[in-house]
Amino acid sequence: ATTAGELELAGWRRQVAKLYAAVRQAPTPQDGHALGDGELAGIFAELARVVAEEVAPVIETSGCTARLLDQIAEAVSGEPVVAPPV
Repeated sequence: ATTAGELELAGWRRQVAKLYAAVRQAPTPQDGHALGDGELAGIFAELARVVAEEVAPVIETSGCTARLLDQIAEAVSGEPVVAPPV
């Protein structure tokens, strides 16, 4: 059975293929670029949102193994471990 997510992805693929065809057929590169800034940018923004919020959302990591290892390192060395910027 086809899931709603698969249907949504298929819809995006059709829209992107149609827009890419329009970009390739534009009279000048500038005209083609202008097409990509509008609807195409919106499609990719929505795709990024779905990935970030539904497919692979950010999860709470304060209790993950890496944090535990940081706590052990701090306890052994007596100095705080500085986490790398995210």
